[in-house]
Amino acid sequence: MNGEELETYKDEFFSISKTILENECISEKSKKEWKKQQEKIERRFELFKTDLLFIVATGMLKAGKSTFVNLLSRNENASPIGFGIDTTLRPALIKMASKESASHGGIYIYKRKTIKNPENELYELQNQMENIIDRIKGLKSFDEQYPESSPRPLTQDNLRKALCSKPGTNELLDQSPLLVVVEVPYNEESKIFFENCVIFDMPGLDSNDAEISQNFEMYNAIFKECDLVLFIQSNMSPVNDAACGYLAKIGKDRSSCTYRLVQNKMRAKYWLEESALQKELCEQAENGIRNFVKKLGTNKVSESSLKSWSANLGMAYDVIFGASISTEYDASTLLQKSEFLMMEENLLADIKENGKEQRRSHCKDELLNDLKDVSSAIARKIVFLKNELSQHEIALNTLIEEKNLIESYGKRGKKESWMGLEFTLSDDLKREIEAKTRESFRRLRENAKYCKRLPEKVSSFKIKGSEYDEFLMECSENARALVKKIISESYLEKVNSGDFDAIKIVNKKIEEINENASDIVPQIPKVEYRTKTVGQISETVRFDIAPIDEHKEDGKFLFLIPFEKTIEVNASMINGEYDKIIAHYVKSSCAVLKSCMGDIMTDILNTHVSIYIKESLLEKESEVLKMKTEIEQKNFEKDFFSSTNEKLVLLIEKIKELSV
Repeated sequence: MNGEELETYKDEFFSISKTILENECISEKSKKEWKKQQEKIERRFELFKTDLLFIVATGMLKAGKSTFVNLLSRNENASPIGFGIDTTLRPALIKMASKESASHGGIYIYKRKTIKNPENELYELQNQMENIIDRIKGLKSFDEQYPESSPRPLTQDNLRKALCSKPGTNELLDQSPLLVVVEVPYNEESKIFFENCVIFDMPGLDSNDAEISQNFEMYNAIFKECDLVLFIQSNMSPVNDAACGYLAKIGKDRSSCTYRLVQNKMRAKYWLEESALQKELCEQAENGIRNFVKKLGTNKVSESSLKSWSANLGMAYDVIFGASISTEYDASTLLQKSEFLMMEENLLADIKENGKEQRRSHCKDELLNDLKDVSSAIARKIVFLKNELSQHEIALNTLIEEKNLIESYGKRGKKESWMGLEFTLSDDLKREIEAKTRESFRRLRENAKYCKRLPEKVSSFKIKGSEYDEFLMECSENARALVKKIISESYLEKVNSGDFDAIKIVNKKIEEINENASDIVPQIPKVEYRTKTVGQISETVRFDIAPIDEHKEDGKFLFLIPFEKTIEVNASMINGEYDKIIAHYVKSSCAVLKSCMGDIMTDILNTHVSIYIKESLLEKESEVLKMKTEIEQKNFEKDFFSSTNEKLVLLIEKIKELSV
C-alpha cells in the first residue's frame, strides 16, 4: 500500500472535516455528532501504522477454542478449559511476554470507566475498549486517563475468577470488566506468537451465560479489531441458529480473506476400521466447510476459497501438556497422528505469507466500512433535515396563521358596527351650554364694534343690517366654539371615569371577543377606569358641529340683511335670535356626538385590546422569526451536507482502488 497515497486521502478527509467544524453556520449539535465520526476515521487511519496481527478464535460451546489457544501458546493457563461446563464467560486477549522480560505471565483486568451518558453506553464502552486495544497495539501510551492494569499472578484459580465467574463473586471482579488480558510467559515452542500475533479467545457463540449473549454489539467491536477470524468447529456438533446470527453480523462487512476454519476432529467411532473412520472424518470435514460457508451468509466466502485445517486438538493437548497416556501409545506418534503440528505449520505459513496483507486488507475494510457509516450517517442527517424542514414549514404556516389571528383580534373594533346607538345631552349639560353661551354673548355684545352701548333705560338701538349680520355671525362662531369645548370636556370626563354607556357597550363587545377567541388569543380584561393622561381618545374625537348657514324664521335671522340699511334692534329681538342660535347648537351637538360615537368606542376598544394583544403578538412574531431562522439554518445544513457527502463518496471510491 502506498503510504503517501494513504496520507493524501487522510488529509483529504480532514480537509472535509475542517470545513464542517469551522463553518459558523453549522449547528453545534451537528458538529458534536461529526466529531465522533471524525475520531473513528482518524483511528482507522492510525491503525495502518501497527504490524501487530490480531486474531480472534471463535466458535460454538465446547468446540475446542480454549484448547486450541492453549496449544498455540504452549501454556495451559492461557485459557481455562473444563469438561461439561461453560468455562469462558467473557473474552480474553492472549499475548506472550517478550523473551527479555523474563515474565512469569500475569492477568490484567481493565475496568470499565464511568459512563457519562447512559443513552450512549454502547458507544462509550466501545470507545473505552478501543482505547485499551490501541495501547496494547502501541499506538498510544498508557496514561492517567487509561492506566495500565496491575497484573495478577497467572494461575488456574485466578484465570477462572477473571474469566469464568460472575461479577462480585470474588476479589478479582467487583464488576464486569471492560477487557481481560492474559500474558503468558515466553515459550520458544510457541511459533504463532513469535509472528507478532495476539489472540482473542471468545466465549461460545451459543452460550446463554456468557456476557456476549447479553451484549453482542459491544463485543462485536472485538471482531472489528481482529485481522484474522479463526472459526473453531467440532465435527461432533453443528452450528446452531444463535451462532448463525452472530456469524452473519460478523461477516457482513468483512473481507473474505480474513476467514479461516479450524476443524477439531474427534475420533469417536473406534470400532470402525481405520479406512472407514478416515472416510467418515473426511465427509464430516467437507460437511463442516459447506455448513460454515452457508451459515456465514455472505457471497464473499465460498467452499473453494475458504482455507481450512483439521486436527485432533484433544489428542495434541494431552501429548503436549503431559497427560497420563497408556504405555501402549507413543507420545510422538500420537502428536503426529493428531495432525496439530501440521495444522500449526500451515497456519504459521499462512500468517507469514498473508498476515501483513490480511492486516492491511482488514484495516482498509474497516476504514471503508467506517467511511461508509459516516456517509450513511450524513445521508440520514440529510433525510432528517428534510423531514425537519417539512415539519418546520408546517409549523411556520401554523405560527403565521396564529399571528394573523391575534392581529385580527387586535383590530377587532375597527370592523364592528355601532349603528343604532342613541345619544342625548343631559339636562345639566344643556343648561350649562345655554348659561355659558349667554354669558359669552353678553360679553360679546358689550364689546361689539357693530352697535352702540344701550343706555340703561333705552330699549333699542340702530345698526346697519350688514353689521347686525356680522354681529350674529360672530355670536354664532363664539357659541359654536364654546359648545364644542363644553361637550368635549364633559363627555370625555365621563368616558374616562367609566361612568358612561359607551364603556358598558365596549365591555360587552370584549365579552363577545373572549367568547369567540381561540386558545391562541389571550383573554382580554374589561375596560376599567382610565385617566385623561391616556390621551388617545381625545385625539380621535372630532366634534365637527356644522355652522348655521341657513335658518329662516319670520323673515329675520342670519344673513338676511346683506345690505347697508339701518335697522332698529332691541334686546328682545337679539335674545330671541340668540335663543335660536343656542337651540341650533344644542340640537347639532346631539347629532354630532351620535355620529362620533362609533369612532369613539372603536378607539376605546382598539386602544384597550391592543395593550393586551401586543405582548402576545410580539411573542408570536418572535416565534415566526425564530422558525424562519431555523428553516434557513436547516436549509443551509442540508445543502452543505449534501455537498460534503458527494466529496466523501468520491474519497471512498479512491480508497477502494488502493492496493494492499
